Amino acid sequence: MKQIQTFCLLLFLFIFNSILSKGQDDKKGLYIGITGSPDYCNLRVSGSDKDFINSFNDMQSSKMSYSGGIGLLYRINNLIAIESGLLYSNKGFTLKFITRTIDPDPLYPDGSTIKDRYNFHYLDIPLKVNIYLLKKNVQLFVSGGIAGNILLDVKEVTKIQNRKYVFDNTSYYKSFGVSMLASVGVDLPLSPKTSVRIEPIFRRSLTRANKDGEVKWYLYNTGLNLGLYYKL
Repeated sequence: MKQIQTFCLLLFLFIFNSILSKGQDDKKGLYIGITGSPDYCNLRVSGSDKDFINSFNDMQSSKMSYSGGIGLLYRINNLIAIESGLLYSNKGFTLKFITRTIDPDPLYPDGSTIKDRYNFHYLDIPLKVNIYLLKKNVQLFVSGGIAGNILLDVKEVTKIQNRKYVFDNTSYYKSFGVSMLASVGVDLPLSPKTSVRIEPIFRRSLTRANKDGEVKWYLYNTGLNLGLYYKL
């Protein structure tokens, strides 16, 4: 019953939006823009070894990161737009744990705190559909789609007491992945051809990030996408 009510609401908004759009300026055309997003990143792991996963999750925490690049948007009509682009993104997470050693080790003293920060650097190629719900000055839209993620490198930054080590772990991770995107946003006009975008967005990998192992790694993040678009 709830699904039917949701469908009826979306259908009503679709029809209402179509009626409103008839008397409005035509937004059809190609737009180019620059976008950037502060992101709150983390990792979800899955597998049959629940004890390991629970221990891993206890050590894990989020990290703040960012993404940005060039966006291309084509408004098919006042209702629907297709969007793509080329974005650089920094994703990852942080592990923090305390060492417990039997044999003395000068590099890892017993009881010392180790902090590992994993930085995944990608080139993202998104493809998503925007559906506009309001057609006045404030252009409210909902959006969904997928993105291809091309891995550039993976850096693990380890901090032990006052020492810092950087490891290149790129070979352990897949060179290409796919992620899903979902967002709600607004386009605010600055001029007849220029607009500012504010867009809370959620991204989650559909394919595992690590190559091997029974435990699978899936990266995800939430962010606030900010953009400036110009109609060509």
